[in-house]
Amino acid sequence: MHPHGVPPHPLHHVQEYQANSSAGKLLFFDRAKKTLETREVYEEFLKLLNLFSKEIIDVQTLIDRTRVFLGDGELMTEFKDLVGFDDRDKIEKGPPGSIRTGPPETPALPADDGEGPSYRRLPPSETRLACSGRDELCRSVLNDEWVSHPTWASEEAGFVAHKKTAFEEALHKSEEERHEYHVQIEALVRTIAVLEPVACRLDEMTSEERATFRLKPDFGGASPAIYHRIIKKIYGKDMGLEVIQALQDCPSVAVPVVLNRLKLKDEEWRRAQREWSRTWKEIESKNFYKALDHQGIFFKQNEKKLITAKYFVSDILSIKKQQLKKRERQGIKSFTQGPVGHQLEYSFKNTVVLHDTLKLIYSFLERSSAQYSPQERRTVEKFLRSFVPTLCMLSEAEFWAGAPADGPAEDESGHEVTGQADGSRSGRRSAGSGHSTQFSGVPANDLRKKLLKTAQEKASRKDGRSVSAVGSRAVSPSSGHRTPRNPKVDDDALDPQDIWIKEAGSNVETTDKERPFFANTTFYALIRLLELLYSRLLMCFDIGAQYAAQKHAPLLANRVAVDLGLDDPNGPASVLAQTMEHLGPSAGEDANIVYMYLLTACDRLFDNELDQGTFEEHMRWFFGTKVALTFLLHVKKLRTYDAYTLFTLDKSITALIKQVQTILSDNKCQELWSLLKSAQSSKNITSQDIIRYRREAERHVGQDDHLYRMQWVRESKCLRVSLYSPNEPSILTDGSPMARWREYVNTYVMTYPTEWVPETKKESSPVFLRRCLRVAEEGTAPLTEEGMKIRVSLPTYKLLYEEGSEDMVWHDWGRDREDMVARARLREEERRKSRFLLL
Repeated sequence: MHPHGVPPHPLHHVQEYQANSSAGKLLFFDRAKKTLETREVYEEFLKLLNLFSKEIIDVQTLIDRTRVFLGDGELMTEFKDLVGFDDRDKIEKGPPGSIRTGPPETPALPADDGEGPSYRRLPPSETRLACSGRDELCRSVLNDEWVSHPTWASEEAGFVAHKKTAFEEALHKSEEERHEYHVQIEALVRTIAVLEPVACRLDEMTSEERATFRLKPDFGGASPAIYHRIIKKIYGKDMGLEVIQALQDCPSVAVPVVLNRLKLKDEEWRRAQREWSRTWKEIESKNFYKALDHQGIFFKQNEKKLITAKYFVSDILSIKKQQLKKRERQGIKSFTQGPVGHQLEYSFKNTVVLHDTLKLIYSFLERSSAQYSPQERRTVEKFLRSFVPTLCMLSEAEFWAGAPADGPAEDESGHEVTGQADGSRSGRRSAGSGHSTQFSGVPANDLRKKLLKTAQEKASRKDGRSVSAVGSRAVSPSSGHRTPRNPKVDDDALDPQDIWIKEAGSNVETTDKERPFFANTTFYALIRLLELLYSRLLMCFDIGAQYAAQKHAPLLANRVAVDLGLDDPNGPASVLAQTMEHLGPSAGEDANIVYMYLLTACDRLFDNELDQGTFEEHMRWFFGTKVALTFLLHVKKLRTYDAYTLFTLDKSITALIKQVQTILSDNKCQELWSLLKSAQSSKNITSQDIIRYRREAERHVGQDDHLYRMQWVRESKCLRVSLYSPNEPSILTDGSPMARWREYVNTYVMTYPTEWVPETKKESSPVFLRRCLRVAEEGTAPLTEEGMKIRVSLPTYKLLYEEGSEDMVWHDWGRDREDMVARARLREEERRKSRFLLL
């Protein structure tokens, strides 16, 4: 269909037709009547002219239809002159600019209009071209504005087609074989249908008629290529040509022989087709779901890299780098707004799935006796039973309250275990469910008491005279040595050793909402792996709930297929029925059968009762891509359901257990774990306590590792993960001046680096004199009694001293006091004698 203008109205042709002389019309019709053979043909020609006169058809259609009657000779030329038709009218006049008079314009570069880079908009000179045959429907539905223009790396590189997997290749091969059989049998049937009438006709002929009877190359049919191809297929290429020639020259002899051979081949091919159909069906059933899974094969290889601590660290680093670049583009100073916020946020709203995630780990441990010793399995399970509830700011009893239980179990030492066990699926968890005392480090008391005790221990080891040596940022002055205090004073009366000066009228507020967990990369990788398992089970839980809402209708067998015996006896419907029968009526009508089968299948996989290939196939049945197509119209937020993520559950669990074993064997991780339990079990926690917690965690993490802040949000049941740098403040604020001032003062009065200040220069003068440091190290520093109080005004940040407050400094010489007094008296007497001698 080449571009033309909009078809002109046929009225102007009718006017030209009426302008011709009546004599010429009569002469033409007289010649046309003689040219047309019969009266019926002439009447059909007159009917066509009648349609034109009633303006039902246009002149172009009239000329095209008349050519059947008049041909292309002189009579047709005379008819065109009679109706006033010119061959140049084939180029129909469209709207202005609709006729291309030059080469087509180059399509414009792809614009950011949502159509993607593979399409380009045509210029108006191309979209307004006239086109014959276009009607209103064509103009409304056909695309005239966009043209496909794929982009490649270079003009020489062609389009790279999708590489088929082995399962797709098997399906394509079986389909090609099926198609080949169908085409060949259909061609054979058509050849037989052509030769059978010829054979019947030969039977009715006399000997003389048979001798003179000949066949044309098409054998009396419509498609000689089909007949010749099938004969060559049966007899071979060279012999087939001779058979074809024999059918034409001597049909009375060749037709019966060839027809009989064709019928035998028809039976043979149909029998082979029935035998191969079973093979094709088996290949299709084995490879159909696998062929739809394009990522399953490569996912297993990539999963090894995606569950490593290196990948998790690079992921959060890239996110924070983007956040810092965004803040830099906005021109915001970091010390005015604080941290950039959390980089990752994971929701754990479904407690049932979280319980099942932990139970799945316990199931894997119980069934991996060859990989882990009984002691390793018990210690890993105890840690997880204590770590996850502590991270969620819950006690173990509150966390496991909604989980199904068989009652409390007992461990090997005979102590009762309070953690809930899962007896509904496998009857496991006979031991190791209680609180872990082996890895507590120190009793989980109040965080403030623990950190203050730690500070006092440091002060006692350094004889109370060491000075903070942190010089990378603005550091508060050292406190020196305090007056000895009674060690039997109650813990609540302990004076913080990290407060070098007191704030006048200070009233530090406690907070219960913000109880962070400062951790290292090992704990961060453990959280990521736990969330990975949870998210995959949650995906299956949602799919199973959608199936249950539809009463598993998409998984039921087709009744027509069952009646015809075409249903797979081991297909999804059969597995679903077996699962429902195993669960019994206690499961209920709205039970999440598919999700329950997933948990059972994982147990069987860990027990080696179910091989990996069968497990993957069943997961594709229930959680494959077809589910996404089924529920796309029923969910507001589109999600992709991919069963291939379940293929490596055992590998993910193994990686998680490895992280737990690292935590249990590393002293730094044990200290961080002890700090977490102390922080979560504290009744009250202040901003300064969080700062102490952060600095203590930094000391255990070290400079070779990253510090992470994990914050559990009770309202939304989500965990926020932030990557902390040494310069970021410890407390998250709303960025208001009052909040910044409050946290600045809280850190200024402490010996730790002051927060919420601009970054200092790399080369800055030391805060303390070397002689002061030397005196402190030699143990000759004076004693101090700190009573000085200050105020920091807002918004000028001016430092003011409280009236009536002061610091006292003195020396306590101890045993050497009498000797020093005697030497002083002797020096005084000598000075007096010297004065007399001078006089």
